[in-house]
Amino acid sequence: MFNIKLTPATIFMLPLAISLDIAGVLFLAVGWDLGVIGVVGSIFIDTWLFFQGSSPAKESRGITGFFKKLLRGNITKYLVPTIFELLPGIEALPFFTLSVLANLDQ
Repeated sequence: MFNIKLTPATIFMLPLAISLDIAGVLFLAVGWDLGVIGVVGSIFIDTWLFFQGSSPAKESRGITGFFKKLLRGNITKYLVPTIFELLPGIEALPFFTLSVLANLDQ
């Protein structure tokens, strides 16, 4: 599904995205969620995505192809994870991790 190579972006951004998603779930479970994790994650992940550039998604069918197109578009690669991470209750889903994974194999 994801063709990921070991690069500096993989070493730094993937653990950051995973830890932000885990921290978001923990903050939500404890009841401390004020959107701080979503804002901090959006700053770091969106800045990296901006400098990552964009390339057209390879054509793949089904749900995988839909999510790759959604998380790799010129504008949607910034908006989708940010909006979903800031929505109450939905931020427990790993949108930062999926966004980083979808953009690492470009």
